[in-house]
Amino acid sequence: MYVQNNVPYGTTPVYNASTPESTQGEDYVFAGWTPELSGIMRDTTYTAVFRDAAVPVRKYLKGSITDYDNSSVMTITRSAFNNCTSLKTVKTAATSIGKYAFRGCSKLETVEFNAPGSIFFDDDIFDNTSNLKYIIIRSLYPS
Repeated sequence: MYVQNNVPYGTTPVYNASTPESTQGEDYVFAGWTPELSGIMRDTTYTAVFRDAAVPVRKYLKGSITDYDNSSVMTITRSAFNNCTSLKTVKTAATSIGKYAFRGCSKLETVEFNAPGSIFFDDDIFDNTSNLKYIIIRSLYPS
């Protein structure tokens, strides 16, 4: 906890410590303070606010991506492609797939996992994906 005492009335406090980190894991990034930093008019407590790091990406993806092919991403976070209704195919080397990763991807037909080792699948990753025809899992171990 960072405490700054005796901030002059009417001035805005300055946070001089390291960027706050979420206790919920790396999927959440610092997004600011609540209330928003402003001139002090009374005793005030500011609380760090975090957001899901994938939210801006999901908003872009939902209406635009039809094929996802990325072998450099090793984790697909919780709800990463949630309701990406234009998504049809996925090819990934991810070794960890978060809960609801592809929930609501109504056009999703094929998902191919080409992982360099064991793959961890969380619950309900394909919830409400009625067009899903193929799930291909290749766990690739070095020879």
